[in-house]
This record gives sequence, structure tokens and C-alpha cells, in this order.
Amino acid sequence: MSATFSRARIVADIASVTDYPADELKDDTVLTDIGLDSLRMMELIEDWRADGASVDYYELVTHPTLGEWVTLLRAGEQ
Repeated sequence: MSATFSRARIVADIASVTDYPADELKDDTVLTDIGLDSLRMMELIEDWRADGASVDYYELVTHPTLGEWVTLLRAGEQ
């Protein structure tokens, strides 16, 4: 079953791995600026893929804001 990648779920997942306050994450937040490194990014990607997302590391690195990630994850739902 495919999970729905709501903005709230994506924000919660990112906040969980970065310890950054979820309520401070905005669509224009550059996620590497808040401490999201490559290892944490890969952890998120693996979790999201397990839930049905079709997204890869390169896509996320080249689209570094929260708003872009929400768009990519929603487009990549299987």
C-alpha cells in the first residue's frame, strides 16, 4: 500500500532526523542549512521508498528546499 506523502508527514520526518523544530520548517527552508546531511537524507529516502515513493538522492540534492521536496515526493508516489 502506498503512503500519502502529505506536507505534514514530510515535515515530521525531516524534523525527526534533524531535531529541527517542525513548526519552523517553511517551504523555502534549505534543508542542508538546518543540518540535513547526506546520511540522514539517505535514511529518509529509504524510509520513503519503503512506503512507495519514487525519489532519489540526486533529485533531492538538486532541489534543496522543503517545498521542492513536497512536490517531488507527491509526484513520485506509486
